[in-house]
Formats: sequence, structure tokens, C-alpha cells
Amino acid sequence: MKNTLTEYMHKLGQRPLLMPVLLLFIILLVRSIFAVKSDDLPYGTYKLTVNKVDIALDGSSKIYGSSDRTGRVIINTEKELYPGDIIETTCRPLIPEGSSNPGQFDYKKYLRTKGIGYSIISDDLKVLHSSHFGAFITRVRYFIRNLIYQSFADYYEDKDTALMSALCLGDTSLVDDQITRNFRLADCSHLLAVSGTHFSSFLVITSYFLKGFDGKRRNFFQTIVIMILGFLTGWTESVTRSAFMSLCTLNSRDSLSGMCFAAVIMMLSDPFCVRSTGFLMSFGAALGIRFLSAPIEKYVRSSVIAATLASKTALLPFYLENGFSIGLIHFAMQLLALLCVKVVCLLFVSGVILSFVSPVFYYPAIIFAKITDLLTQKGADSYFDCLTLHGDLKISIILTVLILGALVMRKHRYTAICITVFIFGIFLAGNIDLSDKVIFLDVGQGDSCLILTDDVSILIDGGTEENGKRVLPDVLDHYKIRNVDIAVITHFDEDHEGGIRYLQDLGRVKKVIRSSKDLISGDHMKAGNASFNVIWPESFTDGNPGSIVCIADIQGIKILLTGDADVECEEGMSDRLVDVDILKVAHHGSKYSTSMKFLETIKPEIAVISVALKNTYGHPAPEVLDRLGEVEANIYQTSKNGAIIVTINDENYEITCFKE
Repeated sequence: MKNTLTEYMHKLGQRPLLMPVLLLFIILLVRSIFAVKSDDLPYGTYKLTVNKVDIALDGSSKIYGSSDRTGRVIINTEKELYPGDIIETTCRPLIPEGSSNPGQFDYKKYLRTKGIGYSIISDDLKVLHSSHFGAFITRVRYFIRNLIYQSFADYYEDKDTALMSALCLGDTSLVDDQITRNFRLADCSHLLAVSGTHFSSFLVITSYFLKGFDGKRRNFFQTIVIMILGFLTGWTESVTRSAFMSLCTLNSRDSLSGMCFAAVIMMLSDPFCVRSTGFLMSFGAALGIRFLSAPIEKYVRSSVIAATLASKTALLPFYLENGFSIGLIHFAMQLLALLCVKVVCLLFVSGVILSFVSPVFYYPAIIFAKITDLLTQKGADSYFDCLTLHGDLKISIILTVLILGALVMRKHRYTAICITVFIFGIFLAGNIDLSDKVIFLDVGQGDSCLILTDDVSILIDGGTEENGKRVLPDVLDHYKIRNVDIAVITHFDEDHEGGIRYLQDLGRVKKVIRSSKDLISGDHMKAGNASFNVIWPESFTDGNPGSIVCIADIQGIKILLTGDADVECEEGMSDRLVDVDILKVAHHGSKYSTSMKFLETIKPEIAVISVALKNTYGHPAPEVLDRLGEVEANIYQTSKNGAIIVTINDENYEITCFKE
């Protein structure tokens, strides 16, 4: 053990950049945590410098800027802006919204990792200074990218050319949502951004054509290729990382020194990169491959599988934080998709070179892009059959360091295997959840409640079609629900029906119960551990008075679901009301519902109001909040708390809020 440590300390001494990199990383990480501004800023005039503009193939742009008052911002405008422009706008900088439901993309968190604390929304802005150089470079890049895209786009199907543009040019603007979802569920999202996988494939071709050159000249030409790739793909975050890592690795004496040098350059050029998940995962994967591939390859006898397993081991903390899916088919589809993308990149280069002869030379790349699409579809489908582990990031990092340390110490491989099995045992035990759940989703000004009980899913209302599209698929994917077993539309208002209609169009609903056309007072429904007793309406009725009102009983916990029932409905069902534990407040807290007599009869401990933060109806009404306070109900609002999750187990329940 002592000799092994001495050997590694000696090797570390031969890499003088390693310790400074770690120190610089810690300093920048601490600094970046407190550097992003997030205080409310007043309406006023702001002077900004445009730092970066990404123009996509669909013509849309992402514009980033900064000023002393706002720090880094993202600018939303229809005006053409270019890097180096100085602009002035009168507006109020907005703090981006974070996620409010399980499984939703956290846009606010994503921007903060880039050092961005505000978004500027304004078309009424003045350009005080135009950067002609920035405009020229941006236009030339877009022209060349579009020229390459058009060389094959006019000859093949839109779906295929959109996927090709994502896999080879790093532009996902033309890719439809379903393909993006498939790649995400298959854990292949990184393949839709030009990254190390793509660079290594592109450089294989240059190495083949430069094999007659000596080392220095070969590295020189490969450096030119890397710079051209960076230019064409717009120096996105993933491209910049891959380009610097490739350049430094090519021109360094060993890969570890090259990675250290690349990390120093990137951290000095952009101090906020240390908070980027992409930055951490890129270097984590590279280090995992550097140290773990060789020992793993002795067991699996395949360099490709060994590299994949090595990178996944190093990235275990990130996978566990976001949900780590374990499945043989899932892993196989990832591996095959990775290989296909490498082939796509290789064939794409030859297609670009020979496209002046005929676009048919793109066809082999298109074929493998289609295969990649099929593989990710299969991987996405297998996701629902995988076991998913979740874990705390800090604990995961500590445990992973133990695994890596044991693996690196070659004499202790069996110790590493034991530690790995033990760790996964801990996470497996912690992720087995047999409780029932009721999730009141945040769908803005609308209603949606998802009930999960004994492998049965019931969705009661789905918000508007627009909000349902934004929320429901991600939530269902998060909870591994391929298709909703039962969807109930309490009545046909758009803010209740729209989301379920959208899920029906996707084919993700098995059975739909449509308002009082299918259920009226006296009807009962049983699903898993839940039973539903319908207490209103007495006959089919249109509008809010026809809302289905039912008492859900889940392991002895009673939840009253009220739709948009008004005071007259409450009086009509008064003889069927009982004490309940949880009340879904009717009509988003409207003053025309939730009377004092009604509350005194049901005596709820918890009141949940599904409502948008800034709505034009004045919901929830102050008098309703007062009445709920008088009966001492604990009030939760989706507008403030995000999704409200009720966990039920052995006749007990616990309330947690997605937004604390």
C-alpha cells in the first residue's frame, strides 16, 4: 500500500498543473456561487454589451449580454444583434422561473450555472454601437453552416436532415420534441450536442489522411481542423470544452497534463464554467476513461465497453442526482447509439467533401442517423422498465471517490467491487418506495392531480393544453408512467380538459372518463389502493355546476376533489359530505366556492389551491383564505409551493412541496 501511494505521489509530481487546477477550481466554485445576481431589479434603462450570439438553422437566436448592474443576462428580442454590440433598453430585468414539478427542466438553475441571473425581454432597444467584425464573423459562420445543411436538406426527409444537423453540426433547432425526448430518456442527450464523441470521430479522418506526416505537422493540421469545427458549430459550451481538451491533449506529453492545461484555460476564460454540469461531466468522463479503462478492459475484453463503463463509473454522482437508470437493454442501446454516431460523423465528413459531385454521398450517414434514431427509441422505451436510483450529490461524490480510489489501486480491485456492490445496495434500499402518492401539479391557472397507487396511475384533469404540454409528459416520464391508466375530466373547461386531450393525442392515456357523462353521484370506482365515491353531480350538467366531485379514500386518508363546483353545488351535496383530511379547493380559490358551512362540515386539515401566481381573476380570493384560516386548515398553493406531493403509507400521510 505504501509503495503504491509513493508511486502515485511521484506521478503527481510529474504533473505540476494538477494541484493548481484543483485549487483554482475550488476558488472559482466558491466565488461563482455568490457572484450571480438574483435580487429584484427596478424598471429602468439598462446599458448592455452583447457577448455572444448563437444563430440556429431555423433562424432563431440566443443572445447573451452583460452589464455592471445586471451581471450576465440572456436577451430575448427580434432585433438582429451581434457580439460586440452595445445596446440600451428600458425594461425590468426578470428572474427566470425554475421548475415547479418533478421531472421538469429547471431553466433557472441551468442559466445560473452559466452565470446568468436575469432575462431581458425587449424589442424596443437602441444599438449604441455596432460591431462590424462581430457581425461579419457571425454571418459567415451562419452562411457556411446553412450551406452545408442545404447541401443535403433538399434531398432527404426533414426528420432525417434535422437529426443529421443535430448530430454533426450541433444544431437541435429543427429536431422535434419526440426525438429530443427519446434521446433524453435513453441517456443519450449528449449525442445531440457536438462533444468529445464527435471530435474524436472527426479527428480519426484527419489522422488517416495525415498518417504520412510527422507528429508536429500532423498536430498542426489537426489543430486547424479543430478550430474550423469550433467556428462552424458556433463555439457552443460543449464544442469549446471538446476543442480545448482535444488541442491540449494533442500538444501535451500525456493526456492528464493536457486535461489539466485545458481546464486552466477554460476556467480562466469563463470562471462560471466550474458550475456547469457539462464541464464537470466532460472532465469526469475523461478522467474515468484515463484511469479506469485499462483495469476494466481486462475483465470485459472490449475497449469500447470498457471506456463506456469507465466513464459511467466516474459520472455516477451526476447520474444518481438526476436518476440513474439500470437496465441491460437500456445500456446496450446507449452503447450502440454511441457507435452509430461515431460512424455518422465519419461518413458526414466524406459527404461534405463529395457533396459537390452528388448529395447521394450523404446517404450512408443518413442511414446510420436513422439507425441511431431507432436505437434511442428502443432505449427510451426500455427506460420505463429500468430501475432508477436517486441519491444526494455530495454523498454520491464521496462514495464514488472510494470506488475510484480502490480501482486505481490495482491491488485492491476486489475491494472496489465489494464497495460498489455495497453502495448500490444502499441506494437500492433507499429507492424502494411502496407508498401511494397524490401529486397536485402546478399547471398554472388550471387543475391537475396525479394519483399513483399500487402500480395504477389516475390523472384527474390536466390543465390547459399549453400548460399540459409543458408539464405532463415530463412528470409522467419522471414517475416511469408510460401511459396513464385512467384520466378523469371533471368538466370541459379548457383549464381542466386541455392537458388530457394533449396526452390522448400522444397516445399516452388508456382510458378517459369524461365529466358527468360517465360518472354521476352514487357511482363508485376502485383503482389500486384507492376508491372513489362520486357525490356530485346528480345528473349530466354543462359547465362548472357539472363538475365531478368525489371523495378519494387511499389507505384511510380521505381527499375531497371538487373540480370547479360552486356554492350551490356544495349545498346540493351537503348530505353526502364527510370529514376529510385534504381538500382540493374548488375553482382555484374563487369567492363563489368553499363556503363556511361547507368547510365546517368537512373540517379539512389540509387545503390545496391550484392557481397561477399572477392571474387576472384575483384567485385565490382573500375571503376564501380567511374562511380556510378560520377552520385552521393548513393552506398550500401551487403558485407558491409548486407541486404539492402527498405521500400516503399505513393510514398516515406526509406533505412535501417541490418548491420549498
